[in-house]
Amino acid sequence: MLATAAATTESFILELEGQSFPVQRADGGAPVGVVVESPAGTSPFREKHLTGVQYEPLKIVVGSFEASQKPLFEWVKTAWQGTHVQKSGAMMRVDANGRPVSRREFVKAVVAETIIPELDGSSHDAAVVTVTLVPELTRDVTPPATLPPHGSGNHPTTLMSSNFRLSIGGLDCPRSIRSQ
Repeated sequence: MLATAAATTESFILELEGQSFPVQRADGGAPVGVVVESPAGTSPFREKHLTGVQYEPLKIVVGSFEASQKPLFEWVKTAWQGTHVQKSGAMMRVDANGRPVSRREFVKAVVAETIIPELDGSSHDAAVVTVTLVPELTRDVTPPATLPPHGSGNHPTTLMSSNFRLSIGGLDCPRSIRSQ
């Protein structure tokens, strides 16, 4: 089962559009049974039964940017433009020795939510972006013996809450110092 890293010895890899890249955290996607109550009859107890399966949303947390993450950010951009594109991929948890521990594949997921941090020109804090995906299906599979190659070899750039540019059509705002 994929879970949030309890210690800094674990890391996470997201696979999307044939590219794999590190993310700060990746969790969710567990199957959950849908419970339905039958109408009360002569018994004082209501009968419950499962009618299907839903999947928890997937949470992807990104705290740095590198070129290989472009498919994720392009997917978010498309969602912000009002087009809900379905994509499939996988999340992997990796141990301290760089070996994959678990792999959860997701099918036909859409971007449901993007959380961006408060942007402040005077801040020295790192920023994290959280992307919530809602999959049609997830499945846990045996992870590969080794990690697929990822990244472009470039060092990732840490996202800073002070490093932003505000652009709103029709408004002149080149010196914005804070956005909440």
